[in-house]
Amino acid sequence: MTSLIRILGVDPGSQVTGLGIIEVIDNRDIRLCYHGCIRTDRKATFAHRLKQIYFGLSEIIEQYK
Repeated sequence: MTSLIRILGVDPGSQVTGLGIIEVIDNRDIRLCYHGCIRTDRKATFAHRLKQIYFGLSEIIEQYK
């Protein structure tokens, strides 16, 4: 039976939040699934930026779950 683990890494930032997802198959094969960033509106309030980051991360998590 094949085991598959997905790992989400987040580089936090309020203007640019970096993220990446890798898959580990059978504890030996590693594959990059996704890498990118969420850019927030520099003129927005901090609360609005956090909301943008939340929805951006939620979208990526839903896509790669």
